Amino acid sequence: MKKAFLFLLIFILFSPAYSQWVSPNVGNDFTFNELFFASGGAVEKIDDHTFRVVQDITIAPADGLSIDIDEQYIYVDDAVTITIQGSFDCVQHETGIVMQADPGQHFNLNFESNSTGTLSGIEFIRGAGFSLVECEVTFENCSFHDFNMQSQSGALDCFNASPVISHCSFFNNEGPAILTAGNGSSSPQILYCDLRNNVTSNSNMAQINLGPSVNDSIRIIGCSIIGGRYNLSGGIGILDLTMSGTTKARISDNYIADNRYGYMHQGFYFDVLLTDNVIECNNAAASPLNGGGGIAIYGVDDACKATLRRNIVRNNLWGVLAAFSHPCHIDMGTEDDWGYNCVYDNVNTMYGMEELAYGFYNNGPSDHTAIGNYWGSNDPVVAESMIWDQTDMGIDFGRVSYLPILQLHPVITSLTLTEEANPGLCQDYFGEINYDEKTIVFNVMESSLPAVFHADIVLPLAVSSDYHSGEPLDLSEPAIINVTTPHGESQAWTVRLVNNFDGIGEQETGLQIRYRPDSKQIVISETLSKGSVQVYNTLGQTVFSGVTGLDTYTIDANSWNRGIYIVAVSNGIQKKSHKVMVR
Repeated sequence: MKKAFLFLLIFILFSPAYSQWVSPNVGNDFTFNELFFASGGAVEKIDDHTFRVVQDITIAPADGLSIDIDEQYIYVDDAVTITIQGSFDCVQHETGIVMQADPGQHFNLNFESNSTGTLSGIEFIRGAGFSLVECEVTFENCSFHDFNMQSQSGALDCFNASPVISHCSFFNNEGPAILTAGNGSSSPQILYCDLRNNVTSNSNMAQINLGPSVNDSIRIIGCSIIGGRYNLSGGIGILDLTMSGTTKARISDNYIADNRYGYMHQGFYFDVLLTDNVIECNNAAASPLNGGGGIAIYGVDDACKATLRRNIVRNNLWGVLAAFSHPCHIDMGTEDDWGYNCVYDNVNTMYGMEELAYGFYNNGPSDHTAIGNYWGSNDPVVAESMIWDQTDMGIDFGRVSYLPILQLHPVITSLTLTEEANPGLCQDYFGEINYDEKTIVFNVMESSLPAVFHADIVLPLAVSSDYHSGEPLDLSEPAIINVTTPHGESQAWTVRLVNNFDGIGEQETGLQIRYRPDSKQIVISETLSKGSVQVYNTLGQTVFSGVTGLDTYTIDANSWNRGIYIVAVSNGIQKKSHKVMVR
């Protein structure tokens, strides 16, 4: 009996002091201040704004946890776990909320099955990886940084969960920013987030590292995904080897740079749309045989599909890569639906050979279409040298159909002076572009104008200029905008302001069309002879038709609906059209 008592005493003395608090599961909603009173010491109160969680706590299924507006700093001790079985909510506060472990320590936050959460405006520091299992959680305007992989591989680690992650930032995390399980089904919605320098462990994972989707598509939209130039970690990677259904994804309007590779998916059944992304400088792989693809598709079955439209893929080791000897299908454009992708300056020295350019490298048996894309030149012969397929590598490889190619020229698509960006304007003005003379003319009607404006410029994809939207543009005299294509073709465009009220800018001669926003009148002058005038709305419908005389001709637009109209005038000598905005 004494020996048994002694053994029990030793067990008590040397066993770890492990305890946790579980909420009563009766429908209570707790703030951290209320947990201070209710949790029996699991939550300590430092001051009115600061709390510390020193033991594991669990919010039971019927209960909820929220962060009050005055609770600004939540410290969590090392290895302590906050488990949510019910709900965890935080509305965005102006001052923001910080939830963190002390330096050198990391804490856990787990959302279990059927739990919910809406978390906004929280800075999470030094987590050990947050677990999301079969739950519905939204993160908005949150940041996640300096996480390790002590409990989970990803900063947000999902199993059968499809969180909405919007306007969040992830940086300096040891593992992926967002990870979903390869043996589950998740479709995270990752919207307008900033990811930088994640996977600092240099593991063979991507910053966004995903498994199969559920019925709804994975969406990664409007994000910056910038790596720390680690030679093993990628930008976006999706893997589906389950054969359980088709993984669908939309990858749009992202900037992906400085990773081992930009975008990659691998598996059996994929249907992925990649549009309007800039994927550049993903060349951190130690060797081109180990990665470096701007876009890489690793097929296991020909149902592995990717559709590419309007992407810029440049300065990677590979442009677009149909990888290894398995079938897949890549649609970069067809005769009826051009791709408008710009793929150029993707070079490497594979096998120690001389540096060569690889726009599309078809390393598999499937045929692919890549019609209507730009390959770094307007010359189809140069474009052909960027395409590697059966012609170059033999009968075991598929063909790539790429003609006709998209040609780029140093033109300006549109130049606009908006009322919002230019105090003194009463409406938006669209520059009249003359492609033959390389001029853009603004016909403005205000009686008093500044000399310096702020314009919005739109250029063809991958074309650049020395003027950027929002910069000052001095129009007291003709201004010059220089435009350049990736292959070096350049053109100087002359921008002029015409205003007949006070002499600002140049005076236009010949047939003139003006809109007076103060009286909502369209004035046609210098007609020189009789002619016709038609006004169309944006649907192409005629809203006005008339015959001009030798004098000034005026159209009253007061009864028209608000919107953009096109005024077309012909007098037998000149033809001219002009956009007006009726407010």
